[in-house]
Amino acid sequence: MGALYFLLFALAVSAAGSAILVLRQRKPTGVRSSIDAFQREMDALAPPDQRRPRR
Repeated sequence: MGALYFLLFALAVSAAGSAILVLRQRKPTGVRSSIDAFQREMDALAPPDQRRPRR
């Protein structure tokens, strides 16, 4: 019975760790996040003298 508890504990820790990693690594889905991503790309492509200061 002890081995079963160990396996359940290992499974629970693994599932919790996986859930945390998935939630932290997901892409933002808000409307503003896509606008910000587009603006970052435009700033990266702009010539050095036309770059806007970061906020």
